[in-house]
Amino acid sequence: MSNPNLVYAQRHYESAIDCFEKGQYNKAIQQINKAIQNAPMNPDMHATKGVFLQRMNNIEQAEKAYTEALKLYEGHSFTRFNLGIIRMQEGHPTEAIQEWKTVLENNPTDVEALFNIGVALVHLNQRKEAINFFMRIIEIDKKYALAYQNLAVIYRDHSDFDNARFYFNKLKEVDSTYSEASEIEIENCNRLEAKEKESLKDAIGTSSNSLSDLMLDDSEYSNALLAIVEERFDEAMQIAEKMLETSPNDDQAYVVKGQAQRGLGKPHAAIATFTHMLSKNPRSTEAMYNLGEIFQSLGQLEKALEYFERLIECDPEHSIALQNIQEIREKLPHRRL
Repeated sequence: MSNPNLVYAQRHYESAIDCFEKGQYNKAIQQINKAIQNAPMNPDMHATKGVFLQRMNNIEQAEKAYTEALKLYEGHSFTRFNLGIIRMQEGHPTEAIQEWKTVLENNPTDVEALFNIGVALVHLNQRKEAINFFMRIIEIDKKYALAYQNLAVIYRDHSDFDNARFYFNKLKEVDSTYSEASEIEIENCNRLEAKEKESLKDAIGTSSNSLSDLMLDDSEYSNALLAIVEERFDEAMQIAEKMLETSPNDDQAYVVKGQAQRGLGKPHAAIATFTHMLSKNPRSTEAMYNLGEIFQSLGQLEKALEYFERLIECDPEHSIALQNIQEIREKLPHRRL
């Protein structure tokens, strides 16, 4: 003979779900409480109450309900997943990640948990780690559009335009609703790539020294510049580090190092290099120019504008900086003159 309390618990549980879906939130809470009274050892009942309260924005009481569910079953995935969302909303992505990793311990193919961890890692600026989670999603579900989108954006922001274009194209394939947006982003990648290459040539002074002149010069600096132009960024980095070992204050070496870091897809390391360079020489137009370019490529337009405007104060005729300032002001209407 079935336990009548469990029968009543199930009826109240179903009634609670029905009430909540109809927007009858207070009645839904009453019904789920009755379900819990009849089946107090069922973690699903407590977790469902937590969901109701969480969606009603009563986070404190929701956490209490989730705590009760975890007392009954520490690995309750539904509870851990929703606690992760709360932690993320509270601004604690590291704690959120821990909750979602617990979900993965029970179900390693939970794409929602994998995706949330990826997003949280991006929030923590741990993009390389985030890539691994988005790639795992694609291995599990080749149609998961948001994984392709996030991969494309990460690679774009790190100036890895080949990979960015690849994933924007894949995004179009898996979900046609993203076709127009992907085409725009691919064009944006093409524009940014061309601009970075042009900026790279400008930054290394090809306007006053032809590439053939640089090739005839066997100095370490010239070899490093040639390596950058030919996109041999690892080699350029090695040369720059060697130059800095012998001359720690060599601005030319810092320019090479920063450009190499940027070419290797490490914009934040490049920012640190050029910022250090600027701290030593506050009127270094090369440092200002490169910082402006990097922040512009990262979409941080206010910061980019700040450096370009500082550059113009030192070099009013810098044509590329003037052009960049105009472009940024068009995107930031409140900064138009």
